[in-house]
Amino acid sequence: MIYPQTFASEVAKNIDAIGKYGCLAMCYLYCVGIRGSETEYIRILSDCMNKGLLDNECTVLNASKFLEYVTGKRYDVTKEQFNDLKKD
Repeated sequence: MIYPQTFASEVAKNIDAIGKYGCLAMCYLYCVGIRGSETEYIRILSDCMNKGLLDNECTVLNASKFLEYVTGKRYDVTKEQFNDLKKD
């Protein structure tokens, strides 16, 4: 169990970055079925920032490791370039 004061202290140093730049990380959480409260999202993202899975601006550094940490399941996330959203 984490004490409320410890939780507040850990979150306080990350809350600004989560609010400004955490949208991609939050989208990942939503896509893998993590749909907790706002407080739960903040707790998860702050924990991941403290563990180095997200940088100090809440940028996802390695999507596969991030998703594996938050779900306990193995993920292989790849990036693909596309130039046009139109379908042929």
